[in-house]
Amino acid sequence: PIASKKGRECIEGEILEKDESLPITSNGSIKANAHILKEGHEPNSKENTINNVRDFNVGSGGNISIGYTSHGGEQNNNKENNIVVDGRYRDLIRLINLQRDKLNLQHVQMTKHEAEIVYLEGRTREDETRLNYVSQEIERHGELVQQLDQEVMALQELENEIETVRGVEADLKAQLESLEAKLRHTEAQLSHHNSKIRELEDDTCNEEARSSEESRQQEDAMVREIDKLKRSIAEATQQADHATHTSQCIMQEMSEVEALIGSKKKEVENLVVEMKDANLASLSMTLLPSAASADDTHDTGLSKGGSSRRMVGSPRQLENAVPTSKNPHGVWV
Repeated sequence: PIASKKGRECIEGEILEKDESLPITSNGSIKANAHILKEGHEPNSKENTINNVRDFNVGSGGNISIGYTSHGGEQNNNKENNIVVDGRYRDLIRLINLQRDKLNLQHVQMTKHEAEIVYLEGRTREDETRLNYVSQEIERHGELVQQLDQEVMALQELENEIETVRGVEADLKAQLESLEAKLRHTEAQLSHHNSKIRELEDDTCNEEARSSEESRQQEDAMVREIDKLKRSIAEATQQADHATHTSQCIMQEMSEVEALIGSKKKEVENLVVEMKDANLASLSMTLLPSAASADDTHDTGLSKGGSSRRMVGSPRQLENAVPTSKNPHGVWV
């Protein structure tokens, strides 16, 4: 390509201009030969420029001896010019080789990039076509989105209405469930009351039957009781008659017994009087061992030694009975 050729020529010119800044030797051969490379014998290509350097040798002290071949008409073709340069000229040669490699690499890259540019231009045209199609699709989809937005708004309004209806439906369902619960509760209460009514009716019937049975039993019992009372009254009348007769007999017997008791009392009184007299007589006949002991015995009422009978102290004590262990009520002694 033309651009690659022009780029190489510019780079070679820059390299040759850099040669003038190199140090000049005593005979000034470097600058002259560099000038020949730049103006008098300008190469047609990079290969000719490099081929002008036929031979170079590295001498002592870092100096380089280069054999240069000139193509001018006035000079001989076989003439060799020995040029002694310092170590910096090696850098120039190395730089030339490096620039040549870079130019080759750039040429390859430029060829690759040109092919890519052609490919990308084709892709660009295709992309433009696709972009137009996509733009049309975007416009169509935009219109469709607007329609969908309108439909969504309508659906949202419809959804709001549906939500309202659902809320009303939920309220109605809640009320219906409440009414159903109340109805079930009322039915349960009604069935409970009906069962109670049936139980009360059964109890009433049973109570009436029981009352009638009890009243009948009571009537029978009263009849039996009346009969029993009648029999009891008859028996009581008989017993009263018998008791009257018995009481009359008892009264007679009591009068007889009272008369007998009166006679017995008189006999007892007579016996008591006789016993008193007998006791007084027996006491008066008793002899005591001494007057002192007799007085002590009469005063204290103690019994004699070796005798279990109690001695009466005075005749006045005989009016009362003397109690003993066998007869605590007392006996007359």
